[in-house]
Amino acid sequence: MSRLLRWKSLLAGLLITAGFLLLTHRGLRIYFTSDDVLNIVFLHGYGRKPVSVLVATALSVFTPEYRPVGGLYYRGLFSAFGLNPLPFRMVFYVLLLGNLALCAMLIRRLRGGWLTTAAGTLLFSFHPALASLYYNNGTVYDVLCFTFFALAAAVYLRARGQAREMTGRETVWLITLFALALGCKEMAAMLPAVLLSYELIYHAPWRSAAPEWLRSARPIMLLAAMAALLLAIKTLTPNEMSNNILSMYTPNPEPAFVLRNYLHHYRQLLLDPGLSAAALAAGLALTALLAAALRSREMLLGLLFANITLLPVCVISPRDGFVWYIPLFGWALYGGASLERVAGSLEALA
Repeated sequence: MSRLLRWKSLLAGLLITAGFLLLTHRGLRIYFTSDDVLNIVFLHGYGRKPVSVLVATALSVFTPEYRPVGGLYYRGLFSAFGLNPLPFRMVFYVLLLGNLALCAMLIRRLRGGWLTTAAGTLLFSFHPALASLYYNNGTVYDVLCFTFFALAAAVYLRARGQAREMTGRETVWLITLFALALGCKEMAAMLPAVLLSYELIYHAPWRSAAPEWLRSARPIMLLAAMAALLLAIKTLTPNEMSNNILSMYTPNPEPAFVLRNYLHHYRQLLLDPGLSAAALAAGLALTALLAAALRSREMLLGLLFANITLLPVCVISPRDGFVWYIPLFGWALYGGASLERVAGSLEALA
């Protein structure tokens, strides 16, 4: 990277960080909510389970325990600081800022240019639909899930971006980070589908011999098996999630229910409560056609990423806009790549 590009990247990073903190800094001063008490006492077993048991369940991966990695955030900080909200908020914001760096790294590994990276990270840094995420510790599961989801994807993209198979060490890292992501939130189960989309878009497996592509796809198949096993345990084994109040987390795969939830969540993202299903379908079709017309792999992957990772929250009761935190990366990638294409066209005309 040239010296000028390094300085531009540093300046962009500082400006994005400053803008993020300017818009969300009040979140550092909030107190606990009822969700925090519920999470500490009921879901993560304060007074019933020592922290060591929570660590063991987080490491065991295939457990009905409710999001044990997120539980370490709650129980660890509660053991150290009690009901002092500031340490919780400081750790939360360190994670948010770290995720901005991970967002930039992922876009670079997807071969996004400087403008795509800067604009994409800016778009990911803040969205008003995610307001509750910045002011509620209970959304730490989404924040932590993105951290490990992005790290796992980065390990995979490092190898595949060099057009080679993953080494044994890289595979171990991939599995470990994916297991931690699964221990944060069930949305992580979509990582295999995202990586498969990447393979189809960036490496066109139909151009290579079947055995060769299947060898490179083995890590994806392994992750898919892990995700399927954990989801089966979560849904079929009695636990805090399957025995939830009002069946809020009980999956409903009926197409009509899922489509209604997709519309509900896009209304949140677009800040348009009157958005119709026809308008949403037309908009998604247009974004797909634009990505295809421009032959932009980043835009196409961004579109798929956003809608694939949104799927898990569309099979349960409608949630608040904070669930867009992980899928928002997809639209940030799409938007950043679009802006770079526009800038390139204007530069060519000039």
